Amino acid sequence: MGFIIILLTQAGKIRAAGGSLAATLTVISLLWGLVGVAGLASHIGARLWPSLTGPDAWRGTLRGSLVLAASLTIPFIGWFILPLVLITIGVGIRVRMWFLRTPQAPALPQPQSAPAA
Repeated sequence: MGFIIILLTQAGKIRAAGGSLAATLTVISLLWGLVGVAGLASHIGARLWPSLTGPDAWRGTLRGSLVLAASLTIPFIGWFILPLVLITIGVGIRVRMWFLRTPQAPALPQPQSAPAA
C-alpha cells in the first residue's frame, strides 16, 4: 500500500511520462491485489459453506464474495478502511504464494512381476 502512495505522490513531480507510468503501475498493483482478494473470497466461502466442493465450488466463491461485498457496505469502516485492508491482504496473499511449495505426489511403487513357476 505504501508503494502505491509513493507512486501517486511522485507522479506530479515527474512530467507527463512519469505520471502515466505511475498511474499504470498503480492500476496494475491494485488489480494484482484484487486477485488475492478473490482468493480470500474463495477461502471465506469454503470456511462458511464446507459442503460446496467439487463442481459446486464456484458457489462457495460466489457466496464468499457476497460476504465480502456486504462487509464493504458498513458505513465508514467498510467505505474507507476495509478496502485498503482488503487490498493489502490481497497483495500479501499473492506475495505469500511465491514462497509456498506445491505438494509433491508420492512416488508410486513399481509393479513387480510374478515369480516363474
